[in-house]
Amino acid sequence: MRVGIDGRMLYHTGIGRYIQNLITYLPREGVEVVAWVNAQGMADEQLSNPFLERRLCAVPVFHPYEHWAIAQAARNANLDLLHAPHYNAPAFYRGPLVVTIHDLIPLHVPGTMRIKSAEAYFAALVKHSVKHADRVIAVSEHTRRDVLDFTKAPEAKVVPVLQGVDLKYGRTVPELALRRLREKHGLAGRYLLYAGQQKPYKNVALLIDVLSCLRQDRDFSDVKLVLVGAKEPSNVLEAAIAREGLQDAIVQPGYLGDEEQLIALYQGASAFVFPSRYEGFGLPPLEAMAAGIPVVSSNRTSLPEVVGNAGLLVDPDDVLEWSRSIKRVLSEEALRDSMIDLGRKRVRDFSWQRTADATLDVYQSVVSARGSSRPAALLDRKRH
Repeated sequence: MRVGIDGRMLYHTGIGRYIQNLITYLPREGVEVVAWVNAQGMADEQLSNPFLERRLCAVPVFHPYEHWAIAQAARNANLDLLHAPHYNAPAFYRGPLVVTIHDLIPLHVPGTMRIKSAEAYFAALVKHSVKHADRVIAVSEHTRRDVLDFTKAPEAKVVPVLQGVDLKYGRTVPELALRRLREKHGLAGRYLLYAGQQKPYKNVALLIDVLSCLRQDRDFSDVKLVLVGAKEPSNVLEAAIAREGLQDAIVQPGYLGDEEQLIALYQGASAFVFPSRYEGFGLPPLEAMAAGIPVVSSNRTSLPEVVGNAGLLVDPDDVLEWSRSIKRVLSEEALRDSMIDLGRKRVRDFSWQRTADATLDVYQSVVSARGSSRPAALLDRKRH
């Protein structure tokens, strides 16, 4: 089987992780992958694989020209199938097509896209991509239901394929590295960790109120909060921090491109907190579980699917319940140990190899239903 993947978002956060792992775990004997990437992707030696062919595509993501450029490139690549790993599937492509939808956040949270017309473009492109795809992969059952409700597509057309988590978050970080990181950020005692964007639907402002509530209790007055991720341009969060007088209790290292630092911050945390109101999947709680720290998460959208019984699920609008839950995790050793153990077991169900294999099953169902112009001998080669 010869598959094409639009990999132009290879180094974006979120979806980039998805593409990176697809083009790492999919190529194998009998599965040739052609990926269109940018110049950085062409030079990335970590992507070397005898069954992966990288081709340069300089067309920017979401540029109107992409619909013609990717369609033409796919037609010239002699593919059995094209996979668009985001909702912007090429409108002019009519061959066998699989599209991945990660979430429909702009439809549920107006203002997520800064330009109003972009929301209309998003809605139109989602409908168009789902209509013309042979199969649609949704990254969670919640996202699958969202896509079906919005597009009215046939039930069998939209298939849930959960994402994976890299177990590198559980590798041992040297004690010296942990100590230096703590010294760098002034983290002498306990701290809560949040990792992700700070967009309004992520509900990070709730954590400011929760921390204020916690620190009013003498037993938890030492607890700090670390917010990893790019700051939003608005000053709403900063104003909330100033209002509560928590400037010295909150550390914001920004986006961490240094993987070792991020892993160390995970492993040094007393708990991971994730109050998001909407997630298409929600990878950070799994990363925290892999790192061996307990998770307190929102109980909305896809997060119960991801966290399961391994974490505490809390209403994202209930400050007092968040405070009570975090106090339990920090003070009840048996609960904490149980959550860590359940989390480590939970992440075993979320491997990128499993994601790639399930994705390949989707490909094969499409090729079998459509037929192919590729040589039969290639289609019959067994995957390993």
